[in-house]
Amino acid sequence: MGELIGIGIILMIPISVLVFSIYMFIKTSNAQIKKQQRQKEFMKNIIDNVNNDKSSKIKQSLNTRKLNIISDRQYESNIIVQYNYILKHMSSSVSPEIPNMRNMNKMEEIFIKEFLYQVQFVRKNYSISLIRYSSGEIMVHYNSCPVGRINLTNENNISMQILIGLYGHKELSNLSFEEALQNIRYWISYVKNHLKEQRF
Repeated sequence: MGELIGIGIILMIPISVLVFSIYMFIKTSNAQIKKQQRQKEFMKNIIDNVNNDKSSKIKQSLNTRKLNIISDRQYESNIIVQYNYILKHMSSSVSPEIPNMRNMNKMEEIFIKEFLYQVQFVRKNYSISLIRYSSGEIMVHYNSCPVGRINLTNENNISMQILIGLYGHKELSNLSFEEALQNIRYWISYVKNHLKEQRF
């Protein structure tokens, strides 16, 4: 009798392992499916917004990148919260405040959200702020330190400032929206090399 019980226990161990493995596989598969569904919904919202925008260059740029800026990510709620917060607290370079300065066009919205996505991997605790200039330019600050300026008010003449080292900078003009998005990596590099340890 005792031997039968022992054999039964031995047989139950592999079965329990198998059941647990099946459970974990199903759980993981369900999580992946939900992740893909969230990504598809988020991508659809972005595509719908872009399709409703009159700017053909935005559509062309996003089609060229095949929506790389929003694929395989689950940041939508986090980025949207950050974006809405910094937009609400955007300041003006002149007084009185520039009229409608918080009315971001579609290129500005996508650009800032993409920067927010990339910069979050540099450091956990940080602060981003925006300053709108009378020219329409937006100055981006990381922990109260300037990162660079971007002017997306005219799709035919996009300009961008890239800081080099502690004192140098480069002014780029006549950029496409695609080029502006690609140049975000230089801002991120500047943050990593010069501003990562700055406190706010």
